[in-house]
Amino acid sequence: MIKENDWEYSAPPIPTSHWTGLGFDEVYIECMEDLVDEIRKKTSTIREEGGYMDYITLGVESPGNDDDTVTFLLYDNGLLPHWKELATALQLCQSNNIDFTIQNVQLTPSVTDVLIPAFKGKLKELFLDNNEFADSREGIEFILTCMEINHQMKEFYLSNNQLGGMENALSVLDAIIRHPSIERVRLENCLGGDINGYDALCYLLASGKSFEFECIDIERNNIHTMGGTAIPDYIARNPPLRTLLLSDNKLNDEDATFIARALKQNTNLKNIYLYGNDITNIGKEALSKAMYDPTSLNTVYDCNHTCQIVLDVIVRKDLPDWCRNAGYTDPKTIRCMKMHYILSLRHREGSNVQHLNTEFDEDEDGDDTSLSLKIVPKVLEAVSKHSKNEHHDCRPPLSIMYEILRGWKMPELYGNR
Repeated sequence: MIKENDWEYSAPPIPTSHWTGLGFDEVYIECMEDLVDEIRKKTSTIREEGGYMDYITLGVESPGNDDDTVTFLLYDNGLLPHWKELATALQLCQSNNIDFTIQNVQLTPSVTDVLIPAFKGKLKELFLDNNEFADSREGIEFILTCMEINHQMKEFYLSNNQLGGMENALSVLDAIIRHPSIERVRLENCLGGDINGYDALCYLLASGKSFEFECIDIERNNIHTMGGTAIPDYIARNPPLRTLLLSDNKLNDEDATFIARALKQNTNLKNIYLYGNDITNIGKEALSKAMYDPTSLNTVYDCNHTCQIVLDVIVRKDLPDWCRNAGYTDPKTIRCMKMHYILSLRHREGSNVQHLNTEFDEDEDGDDTSLSLKIVPKVLEAVSKHSKNEHHDCRPPLSIMYEILRGWKMPELYGNR
């Protein structure tokens, strides 16, 4: 069937007059004609070029700004033959790793009934954005079935499709938890209304599946923790998660402080998005110190050197990028640069010795200097080691070394040779 020489795209074209007769404007008509044209192109590609396909994107891309209007394409009976042509081609398609996206297109049972058999065993990623299912329960069943018939699916992305109650939300979450392969789960602006998105997130994080995720996106879901610590507790357990998106929710300074503490116990998270929450400068400062806390050499060393925190504004604009874990992929390199940076800042003031005396002082009785003396070679070694990744903002390592040798514990060290 794939090699049929006499195959032709048989769905009848929809004349522009059809849309103008229904009262649609030029922008809408152009978007609808683009949708039909894209369905035809993808169908022809599958049927004519060996039956392989990597991605299919249908509909109008959602704008990045919430203030921008989006053209939403309503269902029309004239579209159904085109959906059927695409579905037939997909059933013949040899690919099982298709990224399929449908954005701002209304999906009715007549369309989803056509797509379900075509999707079986084909999808690696499914992205449904603002589809206004004509029947909400039918829409939920379509979502659940798509996951059930695609065991190889890696990413499930549902955006701007309200799930309509906690029962429906739990049905979708259970399907994600049971799924053998999903690594990236995105439920963006799907849990509004009477649902506190925090309850749904807690349900997801409490499952064993949560330690298999690479990405969790739960932005714009009315999340307010009311003092709950499920998010920082999960972060502190150091799961393999790489990206966590929590923007545009109701997180506050207390949540930010808990997250900041948890990040110091996490070495896997690469990005956490927290903009658009109720986090003031207090919470932002705590998050900033999770990445770079210049209180002492030990606090710098114990910071998170892996995760970039995305906030509305940069808290410390005077800090170099690596103090925010940006610009380098190797955490060890970032840690070294932070250590060299704090030593350099102190060196400019000539205060390294003063700080070292404070940070590595004798015990409370003041009569045991052996421990602090043993630390001297370690500190000198650290200057050399961390300077291997020096930057133009930092001081030369020999200069820092000389300052420390000149004033810190040298008489005691010499006397105990």
